[in-house]
Amino acid sequence: LSANFKTKDITATGGVDYRDLSGTAFWIHVPKGQTTGRKAIGVHDDGISGEGLETFTLEFEAGASLFLLGVAPENERVRKQLFGVNYEYADLAASVSMPTITIVDRPGLSLTVLEDKVTEGQPAHVRATLSDPSATDVTFTWKTQDGGNGADDAHTAKAGKDYTARTMQSATIPAGETSIDLPAVQTLQDTIDEGDQYFTVTVVSVTGALPDDADAVVTVRDDDSRPWMSIGDAEAVEGGSLEFTISLDAASERPVSVIWVTEDGTASVLDNDYVGVTARQTVTFAPGELSKTIVVDSQPDIEPEVDEQFRVQLAHAPHAKFRDPTAVGTIRNDDTMQVAIAAAAPVTEGPGATADFVISLKPAQTSAVTVRWATSDGASGPLHSARSGGNGNQGENDFTAASGSVTFAAGETEKTVSVTVNDDDFIENTEEFRVTISGDEASIDFSNVVGYAEIEDDDALTWEIVGVLPAALPEGTTADWDDDTIYQVKIRRTAHPDEVNFPWDEFGFQVCALTRPNPRNFPGGATPRGLTVGAAGSTDVSVGKIANGEFRASLVECHERTRIGELAEIHTVQFGGTLREITFGVRPRGDSLAEGNETLSLWLYPFVGRGWSLFSPDARLGLVLTTTIIDDERPQASVSGPASVNEDAGRARFTVSLSKPHTQALEVFVDVRNGTAIAGEDYQPVREKITFAPGETAQTVEVVIFEDGRNEPVPETFTVFLEEASAGLNIHPVEGEATVEINDSTQTDL
Repeated sequence: LSANFKTKDITATGGVDYRDLSGTAFWIHVPKGQTTGRKAIGVHDDGISGEGLETFTLEFEAGASLFLLGVAPENERVRKQLFGVNYEYADLAASVSMPTITIVDRPGLSLTVLEDKVTEGQPAHVRATLSDPSATDVTFTWKTQDGGNGADDAHTAKAGKDYTARTMQSATIPAGETSIDLPAVQTLQDTIDEGDQYFTVTVVSVTGALPDDADAVVTVRDDDSRPWMSIGDAEAVEGGSLEFTISLDAASERPVSVIWVTEDGTASVLDNDYVGVTARQTVTFAPGELSKTIVVDSQPDIEPEVDEQFRVQLAHAPHAKFRDPTAVGTIRNDDTMQVAIAAAAPVTEGPGATADFVISLKPAQTSAVTVRWATSDGASGPLHSARSGGNGNQGENDFTAASGSVTFAAGETEKTVSVTVNDDDFIENTEEFRVTISGDEASIDFSNVVGYAEIEDDDALTWEIVGVLPAALPEGTTADWDDDTIYQVKIRRTAHPDEVNFPWDEFGFQVCALTRPNPRNFPGGATPRGLTVGAAGSTDVSVGKIANGEFRASLVECHERTRIGELAEIHTVQFGGTLREITFGVRPRGDSLAEGNETLSLWLYPFVGRGWSLFSPDARLGLVLTTTIIDDERPQASVSGPASVNEDAGRARFTVSLSKPHTQALEVFVDVRNGTAIAGEDYQPVREKITFAPGETAQTVEVVIFEDGRNEPVPETFTVFLEEASAGLNIHPVEGEATVEINDSTQTDL
């Protein structure tokens, strides 16, 4: 028996909530001998929770009826026997009760980890929660799996290593309940340093609910210490490569990086002993790696020498601790023996004087080595040639010619050869002679075969400054010659063999101001800034000999006197009699001009007369005194700060001050420059403009100090400079800079 039906919406929507059969009839068939027939209509899961109950029903297709399969439609008698003599199609349809089908919406199922992070070795707890209570039990299966949160391999927790896996676990939330706690997942303790790691608890299947947020990511926090890092020593024959091994005492599951540089010991980069690495290099251990190798190349040379050493220094390893951060690299010598002669120390002629030459052998030998030597006159060059064997009264017998040999016994490395220097009464220049070495052994490398000796004359006069000027002098308070402070400079001359008959009335010196390169091209001539020189009463500075309380002198410019004869017109100071010391005075004069600080360079030149020829050639060049005169009308900018600061202090504070307030705003730049400290490595570079408001006299500047983690036994320095001051502001010539030492905070005193 069969009948045809179609679906009909009530609150449910065909095609969305269930299979829509409203336009296509379907049959329900009762097999022969049975009392019921069935038809399955699919209900759709729309993935939306919280919709409540939705319904639909069935209806006969229009004009539909019941059919006896296998009985011809025209056999009315058979149907009437089954349904009665009053059987009609319409009566049959009306007598059928249609069902109401109710679609029950399922709640959402989600998983939540109860701990923010789980320390390794502790259990992880996960809770299953329904968005709404269910009228029926909600049953689901769950499991664990490695990883989560997009973790890379280093941050992926591994089952059996980092936690105990759970596979296909069943759980039920009873009807009316909204949550249950799943059995705990045990994390595993280990001794490996690692970062946070992740695994996931996930829902595999669910009955009676929809998977809403069915993955819970568990974060496992490491509790193991960082590995210890060390670097081993290395050695190689010069010209070879030194391989240093950096090692960890335990593996880490995360990358471990460290910075390294080289530092001179007895081996030096400047001496080309090895190829230094002063710019910081980085080595990175991949997860699980226990050692890395770095290479430093040594340089070949031909100098026999002791084995030399340098250091490799490790620093800044955030994921490791240092056990031994310093390695020693040893460069083994491979050169043959060398023989050399050094220049003798300068010697002054006189009774018993000798020039001593040191002949050296490197390295020490196990058998005797003989070297020959011989003297010779000096050659033409910057010094005059010393001669031997001539007329001593004419300065032609300066040393005694000689020759010979020295023998190095086994183990000896130095021998001394002495040559007699002769005395005379002839005034002459500093002279030079030489000693040359030679030998027959092919294994000897003569790296320096000539040694020189300078003979200084003891007959000529020399002079010296024994009391110098301060680096900066304050401007005088008045323009009067006598009222201000006089700064004293003491001049001393050497004795002359004939003090009685010496023409002392013509022995003295001239003084003038260098305002451009001086007429004798004296080394160190300077150009002053704004220095006024000229007749008495109009100069910034007065000079003269101090005697009997009198001080009268003018100061002229050296470049105005271009011939030696004219230098006699420049102010002179004479020793007089047998006086060997005189005091020379310098007095800054006062004025009311607002001007820059002025550089004063004084040229002291020997008095030109009969005594001039008795001076040594060096003494004839004269002497130069340089100082700065500080203007007292303008403010002077200075900087002050700590003499030293520790690395871990974090910063150093400096005060920029004005000597007095000003009615206008003033500006000056602060610039920090390297000494032995390096900007960017040891401190933060600074270049900053400081503006003083009218009346303001102090500003503060800070320099950030870096703690680099390196072991540095010698303090490093940097200097704070003032420069580019605005008009109306002078920078103090001495106090316009401040040098600071950075002390290593990692040093340990024993």
